Amino acid sequence: MDFDTSTPKNTTKLSYHMKVLILLIAVCILLWPSTANAEPLISNVEIGECVEVPFSGVLMNDEAVLALDMGKEFAVEQLELKHEYELKMLQTKYEYDLQIANLEQDALQRQFDQTTAFLNGEIDRLSIEDPDYSMWIFLGGTAIGILLTIGVLYTVAPAF
Repeated sequence: MDFDTSTPKNTTKLSYHMKVLILLIAVCILLWPSTANAEPLISNVEIGECVEVPFSGVLMNDEAVLALDMGKEFAVEQLELKHEYELKMLQTKYEYDLQIANLEQDALQRQFDQTTAFLNGEIDRLSIEDPDYSMWIFLGGTAIGILLTIGVLYTVAPAF
């Protein structure tokens, strides 16, 4: 029972990949406790507790301070996004209202133009001077009056 002690050619490649994998796992394990398990610790301290402190206050570790700073940055960013959203909504509403007002103005302008054109046509039609027949009407009326008077006189005169 002889064992083959010669190394296969692909074991160096496999061992290189294994080394890289082991290195990555080691780095992940080393970084895990400092980031994943870091919980913010906040505690109140009063005067006269186990450690002599000159005033009462709140103690925070680095993670708690970082959480407060991140909360402030997040709140500022959230307010900026909300402000931008509301600004765009108002801008869109005002643009919509402006478009409707422009459409209404265009419709009223067309109606005004049509009415003005119609009225100008009527004014032009009515301003054309008809020939003046008043003199002929006067002369005709006078002639008819004279003839009627003469006719009445001849019918009544034989009676006298």
